[in-house]
Amino acid sequence: MDPHQTNTRMTFWLQVLAFFSISFVYVLLRGTETVADTLMPSMLVPNIAQGYGIDLSRMRVGIDLLKDQPLYYWSTPRHGLVGIYPIGMAILVAPLQAFLWALAYCLGMEVSVVSPQFAQTRFILEKLTASCLAAVTALYVYRSLRAVIQRGFAICIVSLYLVGSSSLSLLAQGLWQQTGVNLLTSMLLYFLLSGRERPTMSREVAFFAAIGFLFAVRPTAIVWSVFFASVYWKVYGRPSITGVLSAVFAALPALVWNITIFGRPLGGYATVRSVVFDLDPGQWLSRLALILFSAHKGLFVFNPVSFWIVLLWFYRKRLEGRLQFIVVALLCAELCNLALCATNPTWHGGRGFGPRYMTESLGVLFVLSAIAISHVRERFPRTTTLGFTVVALYSVALNVFGAIGSRLDSQALVDLHQRMLLP
Repeated sequence: MDPHQTNTRMTFWLQVLAFFSISFVYVLLRGTETVADTLMPSMLVPNIAQGYGIDLSRMRVGIDLLKDQPLYYWSTPRHGLVGIYPIGMAILVAPLQAFLWALAYCLGMEVSVVSPQFAQTRFILEKLTASCLAAVTALYVYRSLRAVIQRGFAICIVSLYLVGSSSLSLLAQGLWQQTGVNLLTSMLLYFLLSGRERPTMSREVAFFAAIGFLFAVRPTAIVWSVFFASVYWKVYGRPSITGVLSAVFAALPALVWNITIFGRPLGGYATVRSVVFDLDPGQWLSRLALILFSAHKGLFVFNPVSFWIVLLWFYRKRLEGRLQFIVVALLCAELCNLALCATNPTWHGGRGFGPRYMTESLGVLFVLSAIAISHVRERFPRTTTLGFTVVALYSVALNVFGAIGSRLDSQALVDLHQRMLLP
């Protein structure tokens, strides 16, 4: 047998094993609750399959969506009860959701949307789906790390990403839009880091389809679309018409949904009755500080390894030309995303463990931070190793607590966990 074929096959099966192992860990380290933001992606498949279309009014999910979530779910004469949330996440997970609901039916679990037991089945399948997406993302993070740093250090970083970051305590716990955006941005990053030659047409189409679909998952993710498309143009040259059209077609389902249901291209987010955009300079600066350093929602508090990204700017000149451009462009994207988040009065993302809005690029943050750490370590090996170890121990303890805190026997710890879910 061809040695190259053997290595390729072995790599494939190792990745399959890694995927199932990571998914198992994420399912094991699970929470006991979900929130209204994540319900739609895990409800639409059974609802449509059972003949109710997109009207969620018959769903038995444990709460009255119309009464308890009036800002985010409302009833329309034509479409029934719908949520303001983008349709992209539901489309992204639909194949996996369809498989899991079919499996649940075969196993005798309650799958009827009108059954009181439906809420528990839906909750379990949402956790399984989110864990699978987070596991795939972790594989792409590792592959991106291997493209820029040594294998041993890449394993350390991805291990920290797996159990010492918001990937565990937030993204793997439910079908947030950020879970989907983080998967797509991590895939796009690996695409750029792994190929030096101009990609084949099929790869280009896949790349731009992912860029377009970012808008479908979350409209504000268009920030990432713009930067990834710009990097592609700079690194590989002008994209083909086919590639550009693939981005348009990938965004089209969301545009059709938004205009049909809400009458606006931005969908429910353009019609929501709560304030989601504020440009007051003083408030903007205050929110900026809170997004990074808040004790309950700060990015650097819950994912402290990402603080190393600040040093990457000073080491950018040491990177080879192509990598340097990618890194600088993505640093700018991170700053733009941070600035955009700070315009939202609900910058904290509501109920959840940690900085939800900033986790949509968590994989990118970890890869960029790893590049910075690797350069600092060359100059200060002992100090860097000690600092990284302390940060890793703290991060693992905090995020494991975030994942399982609601299931602990100590009422004091459960109460602490509940307080940390709020801003």
